[in-house]
Amino acid sequence: MDDQPAGMGRKTRWRRWHLATGLALAIFAIPHVAGQLAAVAGAEGYRAVNDLLRSLYRQPWIEPILLATVGVHFASGAGLLFRQKTASAPARSSGAALLLFLPVHLGGVLLCRHAFGLDSGFEFAAVGLQRASSAWFFAPYYIFATTALGLHLGSAVARRRPSARPVVGLALACGLAGGVLIVAALAGAFGPVSVAPAYYRLLGSEVEVEVRQ
Repeated sequence: MDDQPAGMGRKTRWRRWHLATGLALAIFAIPHVAGQLAAVAGAEGYRAVNDLLRSLYRQPWIEPILLATVGVHFASGAGLLFRQKTASAPARSSGAALLLFLPVHLGGVLLCRHAFGLDSGFEFAAVGLQRASSAWFFAPYYIFATTALGLHLGSAVARRRPSARPVVGLALACGLAGGVLIVAALAGAFGPVSVAPAYYRLLGSEVEVEVRQ
């Protein structure tokens, strides 16, 4: 009986870990993005939806598991990106984009909460879009992330079910549209946005812009 090559065995393990953690994270990520879309209903609508979601995933025993799952998914994704050449171009490119996004996003959330003692909610999400000097980064940052997530989820479905390949384009379009709506809402397109001065410290600035019409 032929033994499985060591390299192939490692790739199989990477794929299994990546699939298992990916399924778990999809259950979190889809409602999380929907929660960001609630910004279209204003700060109160955003808070209502996200307070409900937080009551589920910010339990003392759930949040560490969630962070660990992100870590395993990140590590296995990085391993597959450099070792596996059979994945589709959309899957690889969107995976690489999310590998860039995740450390920045998680680092920002944890810094906001634990270093600055601020809530990582509506004002945290909106502050970067209140001034042109930071909006040039945060507008494409949000759109980049939701588009990459949509493409990655669509690619995962298409890999498991080749007959579902049209879903890749649909998922990409939904991610792009969702990102544009989130940016528009947080920037004040659907109503005034109020951000406490303390949040501008996250951007290294004491300049306050409390309400943007």
